[in-house]
Amino acid sequence: MLKGEGKAQTELELIQLSRDPDANSWVILLICLVAGLACYFALNEISQRRYKYHSSSKSNRSFGRRSNYEFSKRSRSADIAPPSAISDNIVALPTPNGNLNSDYVEQLRHVMAAPFRKKRVMNKSEFRVFRIVEEELRVVRGGHRILSQTCLGEILDSDDKAAFASINAKRVDILVIQPNGEPLAVFEYQGQGHYQNMAAARDAVKKEALRKAGVHYLEINEHHEPEEIRQMVRKVTR
Repeated sequence: MLKGEGKAQTELELIQLSRDPDANSWVILLICLVAGLACYFALNEISQRRYKYHSSSKSNRSFGRRSNYEFSKRSRSADIAPPSAISDNIVALPTPNGNLNSDYVEQLRHVMAAPFRKKRVMNKSEFRVFRIVEEELRVVRGGHRILSQTCLGEILDSDDKAAFASINAKRVDILVIQPNGEPLAVFEYQGQGHYQNMAAARDAVKKEALRKAGVHYLEINEHHEPEEIRQMVRKVTR
């Protein structure tokens, strides 16, 4: 009987405690305190992560500026390759088909590590012919333009992939284009020793492709006089 009375007494005290306004206030205050601490720690964690992220980004930007500055400074002082750290940071990016453009990355590594220098577009004999053709085109005043060392793949096309691949990378010395941008005539300079090795076969491929496309093909050698070259220009631009 005493145990039953004790249990009843405890339940009664709990009921009274729950009805006590002061007790309820302490419970609410305790809950608010716990919630506030939880929010504080969460915000503190977010703040630390943001600080680490910005510190890392700032460090990377500083490294990039410093590397570019050092490379620019060294390049001006001497013709040397850029710091290896720059090329080491190059990563392959995925292409639309999902493959990595590793070939381009490797090409960029080679280019960044090697020196470059200018070279003549044409030799002296080719440039002499170029000047004569250019001057005569000005006299003709037909609105024609002149280009040099142009790949046939840029001025000819073919539905046959094998045929196009055969001429794509082959170049012509001098190209005359019409006012509408279409190719009109090709001037090839044949100097001494031109027909050594496979030069004749290579020229035959170019000549046949140009003939089929309706583009004039004219060969000029070292024995042609300037007036003879001018007559060729006037003939193809009539």
